[in-house]
Parts: sequence; structure tokens; C-alpha cells
Amino acid sequence: MANGSPSIADTDWLDVFDDTLSNWESRIRRAKRALGFARKALRGRVHFGSPQELAGEPFLSWWHIPVSLSVPGGMWSRTHRECSVTLMFHDKRRGRFAMGVSLEEGARRSFTLVSAKEPVMIPVALRASQANPTFPTECVVTDHASLFPQWNFSKTLPAGEHEFRLVLEWSDARWTSPSYVLTVPGPGMDNGHFRITRYDKEQAWAGRLALLRQHAG
Repeated sequence: MANGSPSIADTDWLDVFDDTLSNWESRIRRAKRALGFARKALRGRVHFGSPQELAGEPFLSWWHIPVSLSVPGGMWSRTHRECSVTLMFHDKRRGRFAMGVSLEEGARRSFTLVSAKEPVMIPVALRASQANPTFPTECVVTDHASLFPQWNFSKTLPAGEHEFRLVLEWSDARWTSPSYVLTVPGPGMDNGHFRITRYDKEQAWAGRLALLRQHAG
């Protein structure tokens, strides 16, 4: 080494060290990614199904969304205890709601998901088409506070379309549903148009393009 400068041998050794360090860093990054994929696979996948109307009464509509759990290939069983669901409207002025479930032992905030079992039904919104002493003729969000300790249907929604998502949380994991749209009829209308549908973004954009072309033509 002359004048404080590294010799050729020192430079070669530093290059080897840098290459070795880069290789190990690359291996660590790949291992972290593989570990992340493995953790997701072990946790399973949460599915948010198509909305179902489950009131069973001619004057009442009560929409639920099924939630289920699956694991890759169905090779083992997975159980998630103490799951909870939050409903979040696209319009943040509507707020967020801690949802519950109606089980045989009563309404509960948390519930258990078991893979390859029947889905858990999340009650989302109800509306009566005629006046009665129990159910309102306005649309109400049936969150946990509405169902427990006793029915209290006070959180109403106005007529129109309301986009929302469900977020399921378990331990340190969370899954977000696709968008749903809750359609609320105006006062005095029956429940024929009271429904929840999946929001298909591609279909929505196709509809908007068709309208633009129609106006342009």
C-alpha cells in the first residue's frame, strides 16, 4: 500500500466481500418473501360471498353477507377464533360500524371461522315494507349495537346507493372485502328495489363509457 491507497490485493478482497454481502442480502430478502407467503398460506384465505336475503317474512328484507375460510388445496383444517368484522362506507360521513353475528347463543361481536365449514352470515341491513311495531320502514344498519343486548334499530340510511366494504380482523391479520352497493328505495316504496349487490368496477366503467359515447354521438 503506497501513499495510503489500497493495494490491488486489498481491492480484490473488498470486491469479494461486497459480492458475498450482496448475495446474503438477496437470500435474506427471498427468505422473507417466502416466509410471508407461507404465513399467508397457513392463515388461509377469507372469502366474502354474494349477499343473501334471509328475513323469511313477506314484509321484511334483511340482507346478510356470508364470510368463509379456506386453505390451499384443503389439505388441513384451520380455525380462526375471535374474528371481528367492521363495515366501512365509501362515504366517510356515514362512519364505520362494528358488526356482529346472530348465533344460537345470541348476538355476538366476535365469532369463529373454520375452514371447509358453513360460512358465517354477517347481518348488514334491514328494511320493512310496511309499518309494524318491531321493524322500521327505513333502512337500518344492523351492527352489533343494534342486535345486543336488545334490538335497537336507530342507525338509518337515506334513500340512494351506498357503497361499502367489510374488513375482517383476526389476530394481527386483516382481510378486506370487494365493494358492495346497498340500494335503498324511497319512502313508501316496497322492498323490490332494496338490495345489496357486488360492485363490479369493470362493468361500471363500461356503463360510463357507453353513456359518454351516447352523449358524444
